[in-house]
Amino acid sequence: MFKVLTSIFIFTMLSHAKSNTETIKIGKEIFAKCAVCHGADGRKKALGKSEIIGGRPAEEIERKVKEYKAGTGSLYGKIMKGNVISLSDYDIRNVAEYISSLDKQSEAAIRMEREKIATRIERTEKIEKAKKASRIKRVKKTIGKMINSDKIEYKHLFINPDDAVCGYIRAMNRDTGLFSNYKKFVSYPIDGEEIVSAEDRYGKSPMFDDMWYKACGKYLN
Repeated sequence: MFKVLTSIFIFTMLSHAKSNTETIKIGKEIFAKCAVCHGADGRKKALGKSEIIGGRPAEEIERKVKEYKAGTGSLYGKIMKGNVISLSDYDIRNVAEYISSLDKQSEAAIRMEREKIATRIERTEKIEKAKKASRIKRVKKTIGKMINSDKIEYKHLFINPDDAVCGYIRAMNRDTGLFSNYKKFVSYPIDGEEIVSAEDRYGKSPMFDDMWYKACGKYLN
């Protein structure tokens, strides 16, 4: 008995889905001439004055269209009568269902567009993140060749808006095993090479400090 009821339920649901699809298809064909004034999504005010019909309840739309066909209803009745006079009750029901579905279709389209944008943003962010990681790796490799140390540590590493890699660096002394104090550094890409300027190269140079602050320091405050 349960299997029989289940089969009936499934058959009913499939029949309803098929019927609804056909209703929407027929309604869309009828609505094509309505779209001139009401817009393809039913969100346009006909003559700049009518209500937005897309997404309104099918029963309400069906009732109003029948009123227009009968020549009654709102002040738009006379205008609308000529447009709906040839529609049968079957046509009216189908077009009403289609118009009612437009809001849901618009929401689905908006949701899909938002998902596409989010995917593009996520993909772009991943690409940018990979580029930054590659760039910082290249800077570290360049610094590794410059400094005679088995261990180099960094902090506050970032890439500024002018594409300079900024941060602080310290290296371990091979003889003592002790780390130096952190020093400021900045690296600019020039002709495919990393040009690194570091604090220990200039001692306490006001010129370097000013240059580093403009390139890096002001973004850390």
